[in-house]
Amino acid sequence: MACVGLNFENQFLWLTLCGLALGGGFSFILAPAKRRHISAFFIFLSIALLFALISFVVSGYSVSELRFRLYWLGASFFIGYLAFLFWKTLGCFLLVAIVLCIGMIYYSFIDWRCLQDSDVITEFTLISETENFIRIEYGNGDEKIQQKVQGKEIKADINFIKVPEYFFILPSEYYYKMKGFVALDFISDNALPSGKLFNFLLKLPGFNYGVSTAENISPNPCVRYIYKFNETGDAVLSRMVGSTTEK
Repeated sequence: MACVGLNFENQFLWLTLCGLALGGGFSFILAPAKRRHISAFFIFLSIALLFALISFVVSGYSVSELRFRLYWLGASFFIGYLAFLFWKTLGCFLLVAIVLCIGMIYYSFIDWRCLQDSDVITEFTLISETENFIRIEYGNGDEKIQQKVQGKEIKADINFIKVPEYFFILPSEYYYKMKGFVALDFISDNALPSGKLFNFLLKLPGFNYGVSTAENISPNPCVRYIYKFNETGDAVLSRMVGSTTEK
């Protein structure tokens, strides 16, 4: 299941809304006389102060990297000011562009899952084996996939993406994708995910892409294996024989 949506516990979301509201408020008092509304300024100012308070609360009543956050707030203020000042042209264009960009990002991450503590990546069992190949079945719940892998030893092929803190339009800091299983001598593909949008995102500061170094295994037909994340976010393997779980 995809893991998309705004991160309402992210301080940068509320800083952005604060800057947009503050910029929108100043656009009403710095506008031409016919469009000048002092009451609208105070309404937007009150909303901006509310967003600022929420931002301080979700940050745990502390502020780190103050300079970067002030730059972010200033950029949001400038965008909000121009968008409300020229709302018929620039404002509408920005709104449509932002909605389209967010939709494209959500679509790009539709096959990726949020990384959570103790999250089960996949379960798998050995179905059959020959001299040169083994066949395994893996998946979560009722979604099972059968795969044929060359060799007797296999390893999970798991890709990771780390999302920077300021990217509040995604709710998680880490995302992963289970691509299947590969032979022990398989060289993991460190190439970036396909798509121009992914290539652009991974060039932004704070984005990181990598491949998991999950444990190698020679499957036993009597054992059910489970890959899951531990407290540090590493993929670990558990073995289940009957009702007993072994690490």
